[in-house]
Amino acid sequence: MIVFKNIYSKEFEDYILAQFLELTLKPFKDVLGQKLIQNKHSYLLERIRSGQITYSNGEFKGNFGKEAFKELSEFAEYKKGSKKFVGTPPPNILLDITQIELDNERRHQDLLRKVDQIIAELDNIKIDEDKLFSFFDPNRFKKILDKEILSLGIRPILNEWEIKNIREQYIENARLSIKNFNQKETIRLREFVQKSALGLQKNNLVNIVEAAFDVSNKRARQLAKDEMNMFLSKYSEIRYLEAGIDSYTWWTMGDSRVRPDHQALNGRVFRFDSPPVSNLKTGARNNPGMDYGCRCIARPKV
Repeated sequence: MIVFKNIYSKEFEDYILAQFLELTLKPFKDVLGQKLIQNKHSYLLERIRSGQITYSNGEFKGNFGKEAFKELSEFAEYKKGSKKFVGTPPPNILLDITQIELDNERRHQDLLRKVDQIIAELDNIKIDEDKLFSFFDPNRFKKILDKEILSLGIRPILNEWEIKNIREQYIENARLSIKNFNQKETIRLREFVQKSALGLQKNNLVNIVEAAFDVSNKRARQLAKDEMNMFLSKYSEIRYLEAGIDSYTWWTMGDSRVRPDHQALNGRVFRFDSPPVSNLKTGARNNPGMDYGCRCIARPKV
């Protein structure tokens, strides 16, 4: 069986991320890049602008820092018990705080409108068919698998119809996965922005978008690995069956990441056409590599 390597899915990972970057993150950053009315330099105002300090009804809360603490001490009293400053800001500072709140509110609304527009347009997402064809081209891995089959003393046979069928199936799977990924991650990003607008998250919008993209980055790479691994597992299965091999021994990676349900299958023999239960909770039946996140392999049994 073809053992998955990160290099096999690297180009597919980069393609998914490029799509997300162009369709979602770039428009978000365009909104975040809008020039805001800048105030004279003030550590206090900078921390309010970044969300590290909040102000409401004469109370300042949050992460003050040494310099902002000094500024606040000039007109407000620090309450050690509740770790907040209480006091009415001078008119000029109050005006600046009001302006910051208006700027932040406008950017929140701009982002929410933008993300709603992006979500509405995701149904028309265009996928480069040629690129998907290159990612899921069985000929990339034919020599690797043929060498293994020959080592078993069996002449590999290539059924072009089967190969064409599996390629088309996984290209369609990849197309749907990319579309679903963009929709889910964009909606998740909208929820981040909405929480920030409601004051449920104290980070500034730039940090929120950057953090969300970091999570999306990891999810995209895992998605690409799963799709490619399932493609390779299915392709291997077809080639084994063509060579007259109908059963295999289930092998795990033998490390701490192996899920208990799969560890229980390790070393046991199964038929390709009768996969075992690989998830006791759902009752799902899968051959090695066909479950999401599964790194197990099928060792052909002659």
